[in-house]
Amino acid sequence: MQWIGIFLLTIGLTALFSIIVSGADIKNVMANWDKRRCEIPIMFSAFLFKPGYDTRSSSDFSTDNFQFCINKMAKEVGAQGMAPFFAILGQQVTIANGVAPIMNNMRGMISKSWGDFGSILNEKYRIFSHIMVNFSTIFQRMKFAMGRVAAIGIAIVYQALSLGNVIINTLKLSMVVVLIVSGILSAMMFFMWFTLLPLQFAIILPTMVIAGIGLSTLNSAGDAGDTSGFCCDPHALVKMKDGTYKHLYEVHICDELYSQEGTTPNIVEGVMLVEAKGVSLVSIEGVLMSGTHRVLHNGIWLLAREHPDVAPPPPGTHLERLICLNTTKHSVPLEKITVGDWEEVSTDEGRKAWIDFVATTLGTPCPPTYPKSVPLAKFNSTDVFDCKMNKWVSIQSVRLGDIIAGKRETGVVKAIYYGNARMKSSLSDGVWIKKIDGWSLDTENFTERKEVKEAKEAGIFLVTDSGSFLLRNETGTHLVRDFTEVGEENLESCYEMLSNILQKGG
Repeated sequence: MQWIGIFLLTIGLTALFSIIVSGADIKNVMANWDKRRCEIPIMFSAFLFKPGYDTRSSSDFSTDNFQFCINKMAKEVGAQGMAPFFAILGQQVTIANGVAPIMNNMRGMISKSWGDFGSILNEKYRIFSHIMVNFSTIFQRMKFAMGRVAAIGIAIVYQALSLGNVIINTLKLSMVVVLIVSGILSAMMFFMWFTLLPLQFAIILPTMVIAGIGLSTLNSAGDAGDTSGFCCDPHALVKMKDGTYKHLYEVHICDELYSQEGTTPNIVEGVMLVEAKGVSLVSIEGVLMSGTHRVLHNGIWLLAREHPDVAPPPPGTHLERLICLNTTKHSVPLEKITVGDWEEVSTDEGRKAWIDFVATTLGTPCPPTYPKSVPLAKFNSTDVFDCKMNKWVSIQSVRLGDIIAGKRETGVVKAIYYGNARMKSSLSDGVWIKKIDGWSLDTENFTERKEVKEAKEAGIFLVTDSGSFLLRNETGTHLVRDFTEVGEENLESCYEMLSNILQKGG
């Protein structure tokens, strides 16, 4: 413990002497600043050498120089690493030997300025002089007696300085963050605190509770091959009711497609825009589509990748997005082939089978009442949380590739669906909502809250890579399944079930 006290006293007095000694050679130091700025005496008295043109305060200038030198020392020590131990000891002994002339010079300079210094400090100066004599004696003894101990001690000091630098940087960053946050909070409290506080609790707390429930019960979404199916090249030609053709991207909700005379009309009920990135494309009769799209061949619905005329896409093919339709007849007549729509099934039994599949996949009981509509939300009364902008935005402002809050806290928007449905409040009865006891459809409350009408309203919904997303409307904040309902990773597992339904005329 005695040696530790002596060592700490040595460091402190070295710093004090450095300030006194440095004053005698200010011009020389400033002229050779880049070379001498990291000398130990200069480090502790750097505020004496601040140029007049430097806008920083003396304290900031000294602090920055000290931090620079500490970083430099830390880098030099780090560069040497764990070099052979005895080589390090030799270098440290050399350092210790080099300190002796410096201290002798310091002692001479202190003696020279002794008179002026004593007139200022009087009695304290005499005490200080006595301490200096003892310090000089102790230092000389340490020089010849400690050797290796001194070298190891200096190495430990370098390590401590490096750690101190990390702590200083951390504290500095923390202070900046605290100041910024304090400023923002102060402004908010001064101008808008009483207005925004109730709104913050109304939004943030339900969001955290619902998101926590969703995160604890859902599995992470993963890639499951080509699961963005049921989509075609936007430039594919679609046959309209009057026999003319439109590009797929020109078709809108309520347009009527070609249907054989005497059969029921084939009306477009929905349009889905899908991000083409990562989708495995194939070509049939010159039409590019996803490999999991259904194509009618000799009265049988086949996956595009299983079609006898399937071919790879032309070299260099690049699509930004794909498009899929929902129609009343669940089929889309293209120029040379007929493809299925998103839902594919056309009978009530087929729709119920799909809902049962969704319920089984989500691990929730099948609903007592089946929905009449696909998942949709009203344009102007539904918001989602944009993670890049860090705020709630209208669902109609969302674009492909946006990141929104969802199952894994964030989810990338991969598709946007526009369609018609019967709405309750701002949601259709086909939206799966996360409740405390699991996922459920609000079909019963739909009929209780609002008389069922055949009239349909335009709406919008999303597909995300996480399979769910946070949604806010007039009834609160909800975690909902996306338009795939089961999530992209589970779509392929439903193909066999859908094929059986289609072969039975579903």
